[in-house]
Amino acid sequence: MPMKILNPNHESSLDLSAIWPNIAVMIMQKQGLKSITLTNEDCERHTSDDVCMAIAQDDNGLHLTLIPEAEGRALAKEMGGLPN
Repeated sequence: MPMKILNPNHESSLDLSAIWPNIAVMIMQKQGLKSITLTNEDCERHTSDDVCMAIAQDDNGLHLTLIPEAEGRALAKEMGGLPN
């Protein structure tokens, strides 16, 4: 299932769409994983959990945070990603 992007024109969203494989590799290495399997059930659970990812970047790095979808929608509206 495709991930919902609440603020597709935000700089962070545009940057991540091009480099997501690199980010997946870094996360796997950080967790000590050599492989990972995402099952159909994982994908179904993702779409039913009503969560989204907030992305922020600062001098310390790239911050990926899972937040409730309602909070993500509010943030996207605040940053101009969703109509009022």
